[in-house]
Amino acid sequence: MHTVDKTEYPQRSQPTGTWQWINSVGGIAGHMTPETAGYTQTMVLTENDMYKLYRDDSLVVLGVYSYIYDRGLLIIRAQSRFEYSITITDDTLKMDMINILDGYSHTYIRSR
Repeated sequence: MHTVDKTEYPQRSQPTGTWQWINSVGGIAGHMTPETAGYTQTMVLTENDMYKLYRDDSLVVLGVYSYIYDRGLLIIRAQSRFEYSITITDDTLKMDMINILDGYSHTYIRSR
């Protein structure tokens, strides 16, 4: 396990940026979208390792994150609040909760 040197990854493959929530699958709720949940969600991951989570236009979470490479996975951690393996394909960010049975998988698209 090692901390990721951000210069190792092309800019489009880095999780930094603003991401719009598309859907979540897993847990008790099964499948959620902004339409079924009744709110939009935006995640911002900054260059200086801060994350912000907005529901509609209200800031609901603010914290520090890091990402590491472990066992072939790029993993994002945020102050013990969550730990997800992440994959970025084109402008889609997929976050799969790890170490939790029946955890969530979230899909976001990069804002332009």
